[in-house]
Amino acid sequence: MLEEKNFFDQNYKKVLDLGSADGFWTLEFAKKGSVVTAIDNNSMEGTVERFRFVMYTYEVEDRVTFILGNVETAEFGENYDLVLFMCLYHHLDSESVEKVLDKIHTALNKGGTLLVEGAALEGMEDLLLRHNFKTVGNFKWPDKEETREVWKAIKV
Repeated sequence: MLEEKNFFDQNYKKVLDLGSADGFWTLEFAKKGSVVTAIDNNSMEGTVERFRFVMYTYEVEDRVTFILGNVETAEFGENYDLVLFMCLYHHLDSESVEKVLDKIHTALNKGGTLLVEGAALEGMEDLLLRHNFKTVGNFKWPDKEETREVWKAIKV
C-alpha cells in the first residue's frame, strides 16, 4: 500500500482534474502553484459560478481553466504531469472508461502520474496495463463517510 503523501508532496507543473465537481482537488493543486485544467459536466445552476468564485477567493484563478463538458468529448490538451480521474469512472460505462483512458494516456507526459479513485473495479490493474500505464500501487484514502481505494499509475 502507498501512502497519500506520496503524491501530495510532489510539485506538479500541469494538472488535469477530470470530474472536478466543486473544485476541491483543483484548488489544492492550484494553491501549490500548479496550472490546472478542470473538466466537469455538472450544469446545475450556479455550479460554474461557485467554482470560479472559490478560485478567485483563493487568488488562483489565473492558474485554473474550467471546462464545462463531458470528459469523453472535451479536449484535454496535453503535457500534463498529473491527471486526476477521481470519483468519475463509476459514472461511465466500460466503453467510455476505455476511451477516456486512451485520452488520458495521450494527454500525460511520459512518466506522468494518473490517480484513479474508487478503483475497486474488478480488473482495474489489468485495464491500466492495457492502456500502457505501469501501476505503482494503491492506497486507502480516508474520507468522512468511507475509505476509498485509489490507484496510482505512471505513463510508460
